[in-house]
Amino acid sequence: MKKVLVGSLALATLMAAASVSAHEHHRWTGAYVGVNAGGAWNDSKYTLSPDSCFLSGTCTNNVGGGATTTTLNLITFAKDLDKGGFIGGVDVGYNWEHRNFIYGVEADFDYYSLNDTKSVSGAALVSPITGNVTYKVEEKMSWLSTVRGRVGRLVTPCTLLYVTGGLAVADVKSHTDAYFSTAGDSYQGKTNSKTTLGWTAGLGGQYSFTHNVLGKIEYLYADFNHLGYNDPSVNTVSGTTASFQTHLKDAQNIVRVGVDYRF
Repeated sequence: MKKVLVGSLALATLMAAASVSAHEHHRWTGAYVGVNAGGAWNDSKYTLSPDSCFLSGTCTNNVGGGATTTTLNLITFAKDLDKGGFIGGVDVGYNWEHRNFIYGVEADFDYYSLNDTKSVSGAALVSPITGNVTYKVEEKMSWLSTVRGRVGRLVTPCTLLYVTGGLAVADVKSHTDAYFSTAGDSYQGKTNSKTTLGWTAGLGGQYSFTHNVLGKIEYLYADFNHLGYNDPSVNTVSGTTASFQTHLKDAQNIVRVGVDYRF
């Protein structure tokens, strides 16, 4: 009987020690730094709209074969930008563990190789302007950064599922060219560069391989403010006040994996 009691006590002690060890092995509270890499794809939209004398009908010269004093009623062109690119960079964060829940903050800074161009040829103009228009709208991004909160639940001692959201900042560049086939009008917006603020939200999973090494996979949607700029005439066919306006509504989808080192 004594042997059974001693054996049971020893087994219980070992199990308790193993439980404590496992808990310490997968302790989540603490700071971490890491790297991430993945892909992102553009979910932006643009409009190319007539402006200035195109709206008032007071262009000073014959515009594409149309009368100078007639309201020109140019249509607005709209398309999606949907190409993707590589994204990768560094991140830093901190987790707090409370029972089975993890609360945290994370910031990252990533290089983003987005270079998306939409070219349209032969889009018909509206009477009294004859012919068609060929135009190109270009968008580039070179970096993207986020600062986010994270809230998650441990589904096992070493597996975390979480949702995340916060602020996003990116460097957005855009350029537009347009050309009328009949009159030979040319419109060109200078390359516009803007550091724009937006919001981001997403979800992910993180796994604790050891006390120090974490792996994760994550999806983020980032939505940024509008970027608008003027595309003035670069010749005198339509008068000095003729122009278009480009409006770009930027959004990005991001999927990436990462490895973090926890201190």
